[in-house]
Amino acid sequence: SVVMNGTLTPAQTAKPPTMVRLRGAVNCMPPFALVMIDPDAPSRRRPTARSWLHWMVVNAKSTRRLHEGKTVKRYNGPTPPRRSGPHRYVFLAFCQGRKRVRGRKIAPRRRNNFNLAKFIRKLKAGNPFGGNFFYAENA
Repeated sequence: SVVMNGTLTPAQTAKPPTMVRLRGAVNCMPPFALVMIDPDAPSRRRPTARSWLHWMVVNAKSTRRLHEGKTVKRYNGPTPPRRSGPHRYVFLAFCQGRKRVRGRKIAPRRRNNFNLAKFIRKLKAGNPFGGNFFYAENA
């Protein structure tokens, strides 16, 4: 299991999460979207591939089952380059404004240089309503 805000190895995070949920009140209605990004790619000192998109799910019906929506970009586990220092892996959850979205219309072609602001505009989501992160390092 992944401890959020903790430090993990790439081996511990190689497989997709079996559960992603947020607790507490949400000021919006389903469906929901979830992204996982690495803003430190390829390194924190030189994040020239910021942000690397590791996972994208849309049309989730519940904040307790964000992982069960439509997978737009399959989970790509953390693989930070050796000796690049700790990378932050960030989960962000968004409201979709009561509208289902087509994955093809919202999915980027590449994982590197994922433009989070553009994604938010396409989704018409506004700010994320929740999120968390963990660190992973390949020493």
